[in-house]
Amino acid sequence: MERHFVIDGPLTRKNEKRQACDACHKRKIQCVWTAPRCDWCKHQKLACTFTRPNRRVRAARQARAQNETPARTAASTPRAQVPCSALTTSPQTLSQDPHQTQKQQQRPVPRGQLSLSLAQPSPLITLHFAGRDIGGFSFGNGMPLFSPRGLQWIQAQTGQDTALLGLSGPLWENQYKHESLLMTGSSPSLMRLPPRATAELYLSTFAKEPVRFILPIVDPVLFSDTLDLAYGPERLQTAPTAEHVAAQACVFSFMGFVALFNGQIDSAPIDGHAAVVTAQYMLNQALMDCNIVSLQICLMQALYYLFVGQLQAASMFHAMCYRLLITLGAHVQSDNLYDALQGSVSDVELRMHRHFRCIFWMAYSLDKDISLRTGLPPSMHDEDCDLSLPKKYLDCPPEMIELENANEPVLPGDLRLTILKSKTFRILYSNHAKRKSDTQLLRDVRQLDEELEAWRQSINPLHRPLLSYGGATSLSSSPVNVLGPADLTPHQMMHRVVINFEYHYLMAAIHSATGRCRAWSSGEDPDAGASKEMMQGVNLSMALAVEASRSTLIFLSWYNLHLLGEPFWLMIFYPMCAVLTIFCNILSNPLDPRAVEDLQLMSKCPDIIRNMRPRRLTPSEVLHIKTIEHFFSELTRLGACAITKGGAKKQ
Repeated sequence: MERHFVIDGPLTRKNEKRQACDACHKRKIQCVWTAPRCDWCKHQKLACTFTRPNRRVRAARQARAQNETPARTAASTPRAQVPCSALTTSPQTLSQDPHQTQKQQQRPVPRGQLSLSLAQPSPLITLHFAGRDIGGFSFGNGMPLFSPRGLQWIQAQTGQDTALLGLSGPLWENQYKHESLLMTGSSPSLMRLPPRATAELYLSTFAKEPVRFILPIVDPVLFSDTLDLAYGPERLQTAPTAEHVAAQACVFSFMGFVALFNGQIDSAPIDGHAAVVTAQYMLNQALMDCNIVSLQICLMQALYYLFVGQLQAASMFHAMCYRLLITLGAHVQSDNLYDALQGSVSDVELRMHRHFRCIFWMAYSLDKDISLRTGLPPSMHDEDCDLSLPKKYLDCPPEMIELENANEPVLPGDLRLTILKSKTFRILYSNHAKRKSDTQLLRDVRQLDEELEAWRQSINPLHRPLLSYGGATSLSSSPVNVLGPADLTPHQMMHRVVINFEYHYLMAAIHSATGRCRAWSSGEDPDAGASKEMMQGVNLSMALAVEASRSTLIFLSWYNLHLLGEPFWLMIFYPMCAVLTIFCNILSNPLDPRAVEDLQLMSKCPDIIRNMRPRRLTPSEVLHIKTIEHFFSELTRLGACAITKGGAKKQ
């Protein structure tokens, strides 16, 4: 998603042929030429120069400098150690692990790998603040990568070195790659199909767990037929066909997914990731037929990589999943058709229909998350799909369901909010939306804000997200309206966490779209004619985006997030976005009355991350999470420096 805080400079005028001078270009104002100097330089008594290189030359120089001396630049830039203020939390380890991590991340790229890295798509998402190019968001994962100009702006606002912010890789994508499982040669030593008793044990474990209703990746009855097919050649002593191989790939994918959520079963331990990779080596034959087995393989692969934090791999498998869905017609089947078919078709056909729609809704939800997080256009267009919600879904909302008594799939999150996510991307962040006028953009923001509020009001009051937790909470006591009722079931607690995250993130996403308004650049030029009402509108939207980010961190600071378990890599996205919004707001408005309170919220983030950690971590994942904690601590330190510097200027 293209996240803007303010417009990225005045638009190019169709009839303007003369290049703007250096002074006007820097200030992003219209350069009106009145020889021998432009109007601005003449009144300011400045030299009207045209010495800056063009974009192509500047881009080539930057690329050459980054490719030749990344390690030398990081090693030769000392980090300022002067304390900025008592407001900072003084992280003890910032001078140790982060430097080591920085050196590892900025190693010169080998010549053989350079061509591959240059072939990667450029970032689709740009981040601008106060008309400055702060950086971009990495393709496929959404990680903020500060540009050289962005780092210069941060350094100018704080007076501090920004070497620790020059990360070369995504923070909220898991960087751990199982390279030991990258097979080469004609006969890789992949996992052998485990005994059928082991597969049945994992199926029975899945059928007893609440995750079966939240993520119904398989129907236990239908999956028994898949097991028969997978173990048929072994039982009949015959050569496996493509159909048998597809069933075996489905079994491997299923066991890997169950092992991720439930851990290894002591009586039948397996390597979950090895099982998932083994299934991938069978995809070539598994995708020869389009059926529910191949559909389940792609869905489970996509969900697995989503929950281990590798979003780009998840998006690739999701794309295959959607192509299979539309080929099978699951995207146009009505959920209410299930009730109409009862009594006229067999139980197996009813189960098949219901399972197709469950897979459709899971794929639809995943598609919208990927779009908002990465800025990639969605694969699934609402106009092509039947989005009628199941009648039972409306009769009994997901926040009121107790999984212990459930007999129908519940699905993750709230489907009504997911549909609103899709509408938000289409109206505010699509390529067409970027050409809208200020008036139309503000009208769309207001419309989406009203629809989001209508959804919030439809939630049961006991589970309803607050408009803001900032005014109803303090950092010294744990408020009941954040934690909710004490008698919530684990599923209801998890659902409450998810809808709070998604509500406040969507609120911020809707209102920060006003950052593209031309009024921001016009507001700096008194002659540009930006209306007072227009500026009030965009300023109010930005304030709402910042307040929604505050609410995310306040909610996180009080909730027991150990219950998240494996969705850690999915949830880390929300505090990261919130912290970046608040950080940029502090740098832009260091004397804001709430800046100190915002800094205190940011200082809690390392503890929040430790509280969110999943139970099972590899050594590489532990190291990566520590890098995230150090990144948050460094933003807090720089925010404190900005406040201190702003106060000194005022004096």
